[in-house]
Amino acid sequence: MLKQNKRDDRNGDGMSDQWEQQKSLDPDRDSANQLMANGYTEIKVYLHRRAETPINGPWDRGTIALAID
Repeated sequence: MLKQNKRDDRNGDGMSDQWEQQKSLDPDRDSANQLMANGYTEIKVYLHRRAETPINGPWDRGTIALAID
């Protein structure tokens, strides 16, 4: 699990201040449960986008092929 530094999330709502600023949200206000026009909460969209971001580290060995019987 990725940990977020507290100084990167001043209000502690789970979304980085940078993300909130990019989305025109107030980084000092907890907006995690704010509903967007598409019906999803801000935190749900934030977490979905983080899951899409590739994470490269020393454990990254490339693509894993799965065989299904």
